[in-house]
Amino acid sequence: MKSRTIITCIIFIAVLTGNAVGGNLFFATIKKGDIRSGPGINYKIVGKVNALELLELPEDFTDYNAEWIPIETKIKYTEGERQGWYSDDLDRETLSTENLQEGKELTFFAKINFDWVRERGFLLKILPETKKLFGNYTYQAVLYKTKQKDIVYTKYLHCSIGKIGRESHDDNLKLRIATIRANPTWSNEMIKIILNEKIKLGMTKEQIVASWGYPKSINRNVGSWGIYEQWVYGNSVYLYLENGILKSFQD
Repeated sequence: MKSRTIITCIIFIAVLTGNAVGGNLFFATIKKGDIRSGPGINYKIVGKVNALELLELPEDFTDYNAEWIPIETKIKYTEGERQGWYSDDLDRETLSTENLQEGKELTFFAKINFDWVRERGFLLKILPETKKLFGNYTYQAVLYKTKQKDIVYTKYLHCSIGKIGRESHDDNLKLRIATIRANPTWSNEMIKIILNEKIKLGMTKEQIVASWGYPKSINRNVGSWGIYEQWVYGNSVYLYLENGILKSFQD
């Protein structure tokens, strides 16, 4: 039984190995909560989430143990100027350095002092009297503008509001949420029990399946008193139901 009980704030961690199941990460909310502009309670509240929402997480998010979970990003561009070395041979259009125009996008093969890094930028100006021969090619020093693309997290939720899951790997979490949504009469207490993969005496068959999934086998007796079932799970866990209601269990 204890092995099936989890604390709300524990995060589902996907094992990042060659055999790991692929798919995007999502955050499933189990209760209402505040959306904040930064990772902490001192940041401004910028919105609200309801229980039982599925929110796709940013593609570059990897901190599965984070206390604050980013749920939205924006792209930020940072511009700068750098000096580099350009050669006609590196540009497919085979432009002549003498005919280069400001604003032309170029591929630079080296930064200052031939620190070999291939990158792209927009020409600002050619630096005169700076040609160098390196190998079989002549390089011209130029000043160029760079634009760096950064992904900035803009909205956060606290981990206690829900759980992280992975597409195709944690489809059972999605199934639990779908089942709960299909049963609006279930109490908030029962919803919390199911989302935390627990059981409680008095649960119905559907609630048990939503929380633990289907058993490995079912032993059934039918008589004038009704239907008596033994649900067999792994690790010697047994549930006993009478007329579809959980009456006792053994672990």
